[in-house]
Amino acid sequence: MDRFEDMHTFVAVADRRSVRQAAEHLSRAPSAVSRRIKDLEARLSTQLLTRTTRQIRLTAAGERFLVHAKRILAELQEAEENAATDTQLISGE
Repeated sequence: MDRFEDMHTFVAVADRRSVRQAAEHLSRAPSAVSRRIKDLEARLSTQLLTRTTRQIRLTAAGERFLVHAKRILAELQEAEENAATDTQLISGE
């Protein structure tokens, strides 16, 4: 289980309000995206999304989690970019 991948998947679904569109964006099967969201909700013991055949809505917990998930993923991206930059700047004997 990869928590960062779970967050990334959740953000993709939340931003698009669609499992199918998120799956296309992530190059994954819709069933795999749905399963990841279901596993995330089980691990957190809370429902993040309300799903119907026509729409997906964030629950109050989902709204709060989305804010934190986006911040964490942005910080992870920044840390990776900084590490890559630092490697390129190494010089000396």
